[in-house]
Amino acid sequence: MVDRHIIGSNTSVDNELLKAGTLSLTQLIDLTSYEQMEFYDAAAFKNVTTLDVHREFTKRMPGGVFDSSEGGMVPYSTDEVFEKYTHLQKHRFAAKLTDESKIRRDMAFQMNSALERAAQTFANKRDLEILSNIKNGFGVEKDASAKWDAVGADVIGDIGGLLDNLFNKEDVSVKENDINNMIIYYPLKLYSQIREPARLMSATSQVASRIQVNTNDLEWTGQTYGVKWIGSTKLNYLGNAYAVIPTPDRTLDHYTYVGPDVPAVERARDIYSGSEMLVHTKYFGSMVIPESEEQINSNYRIMRISGVCDASTVTL
Repeated sequence: MVDRHIIGSNTSVDNELLKAGTLSLTQLIDLTSYEQMEFYDAAAFKNVTTLDVHREFTKRMPGGVFDSSEGGMVPYSTDEVFEKYTHLQKHRFAAKLTDESKIRRDMAFQMNSALERAAQTFANKRDLEILSNIKNGFGVEKDASAKWDAVGADVIGDIGGLLDNLFNKEDVSVKENDINNMIIYYPLKLYSQIREPARLMSATSQVASRIQVNTNDLEWTGQTYGVKWIGSTKLNYLGNAYAVIPTPDRTLDHYTYVGPDVPAVERARDIYSGSEMLVHTKYFGSMVIPESEEQINSNYRIMRISGVCDASTVTL
């Protein structure tokens, strides 16, 4: 079984414990508390009862429709399929509730703190797992004409060029109407550049004058292509932007095991430390829906614009 997990409109807390749930393509938002764990644009959900998810996809068969004379026969055809597997990884979160907290009457504080940290870490782990599939599963790529925080940046032109590359593919299954649902995930450190007024550009993508159009890149692309923008600090470390068309069952699926064999939450007393132990266990994983048998790990509905900014350095 797979449950949909939306926190905010439906609370994640039930009898002081986290409910089991799942999500699909998320907005990669940066979380500060479990109240903010809100996931949108979910792709299709699949029933997952084992740790190994196995799916079959129909091969693309050119032709198949034949001209026929009256009473004539045509060749029969059958679908051929190919397979793809993904393995759900195990993730656990454990918290210790001390006896002293009972004496101080602050057990509720420790419980709420543990729940919030569990929600944060599970959501972050899911986001990173899904982002990893997006980062590696793109089927279309374009280099940015200039860094988006540079004076000569042409954000709208880069997006248009990306779509040109997409529709130049002979076997692409994306339709024009699909673009209206596209999400552009961008490094959040470009927040001010994305929202500043779009500059009037020349044909060579250079600033033609200091005159600025009375709109911004976000609004303009929304009005022109119907896309929406979502920024994440997680993308600061990549320096790339990703355009994703979250078409159900055709882009990326996320799976969470919620079967009866393993309890999602366990609570027991540890006699050695004299404390209450709380353990959350989840198995989840994602699968990029293959574009074809030859492109089993990539999808045209996941696109990358490379070099939109300098990648941040991870500091420890």
